[in-house]
Amino acid sequence: MFGVLAYNLYKELEIYYKRTTLTNVNVRGSKHEPFPAITLCNFSPFNMTRLNPDSTMRSFFAKLSYLQAEGGKANWSDPNFGPFYSQNLTKEWLMNISVDLDVMLETCKFDGVSKPCRHYFKPVIMDTGICFTFNSDHQHTRKTKLWGAEANLNMQIFLDQKNYMYSPNMEAGVKVIVHDPHITPTADSPSVLAAGGMTTHIGIRKTQYKFLPEPFIAFGDRPCIDTDAKGFVNPLEHKNDSYTFEKCMSECRAKHLYRKCGCFGLSDSVSGPYCSLKLKESCYLPEYYAIYLNQTIRESCDCYMPCAFDMYTTKVSSTTYLSDLYLDYMKEKLNLNSTDYIRKNYLSLRVYYEDLLVQVIAQSPVYTPETILGSLGGHMGLWMGASILTIGEIGEFLIMVVLLLFRKLCGKSNNEVTKIDLKPANG
Repeated sequence: MFGVLAYNLYKELEIYYKRTTLTNVNVRGSKHEPFPAITLCNFSPFNMTRLNPDSTMRSFFAKLSYLQAEGGKANWSDPNFGPFYSQNLTKEWLMNISVDLDVMLETCKFDGVSKPCRHYFKPVIMDTGICFTFNSDHQHTRKTKLWGAEANLNMQIFLDQKNYMYSPNMEAGVKVIVHDPHITPTADSPSVLAAGGMTTHIGIRKTQYKFLPEPFIAFGDRPCIDTDAKGFVNPLEHKNDSYTFEKCMSECRAKHLYRKCGCFGLSDSVSGPYCSLKLKESCYLPEYYAIYLNQTIRESCDCYMPCAFDMYTTKVSSTTYLSDLYLDYMKEKLNLNSTDYIRKNYLSLRVYYEDLLVQVIAQSPVYTPETILGSLGGHMGLWMGASILTIGEIGEFLIMVVLLLFRKLCGKSNNEVTKIDLKPANG
């Protein structure tokens, strides 16, 4: 029977050290919930009037777009490419030629409170140019008690297509990215597209993920990083940034591009040197896109997902912006001859919680030390008629045996007689 018990105990320990897990899905209600960050990117991040390009610069920006296949790469031996194209770019230059927040975002309202859009949104430099983020400060995240299309974030947006400039995107409209405030989105982040002449509603639901840290496996064959652990050391070079998988990948990508091109992109979290327009076209962008197609480079970054993070799912619906009645009113207000301008340049956007229910997906271990002890007691009772109390009694018996043997050995040592030869003293 003892052999059967030992075998079952071995199997229990084998399962325990496999670190198998269960995934639990729960839904919790909330009276108030932090609102996600909302990033808006105009498909033309550059403003034609502010850039004021000559024919050479127009042609250059066209080659940076999808039209490159037709026009080919820039001919840098052309004398029209002056010294400016070889100078390192600055973030101030990018801000000066980009879309103006106050022009693009005409009206903004959050939970029924209208304020200047600059109060709600902050500019952020992304790999595509300047975008604008609502709720970007993760240390002071706005919360809401409201939900539904009439609540949360409501905006009227002006595209200003007459000032569109060649860019990687050929469309007109706005890219909307719903994300955790801790995360800085990139061009390939999941997004919703909002077109001019449309009212777009984006209903969101929140999901919280909670995975177990090492030695458990969270993602395929990889563990996660417990950023809430007491001994956590931020692996990012910029320690002021909260660790996220996206920031880790961004740092790794920036290092790879610097090794290849000797410069950084304006969206990288470094102080420079930033690539010139010449280096951007000839080296940075080709290498940048190559990273996304090279899985080996991405895996070499060795970035891990955090154990706890939030994600948002979206449900999108849209309809024509402005009925004919309101369209005629807007035409008179703007003193226009046609409503075509309004259809192409204006849109309404609403982003809101569908409800304040949060789905929680959490890992839990199948076997814990308590489970092992409980199982051990069950097997002992089944195969040997024993219990935890029996183990205690056996332990007590063994201790008593050891003490008895120790006393006997000590007693034997004390009872030994040492013989001493006594000899008479001389004289």
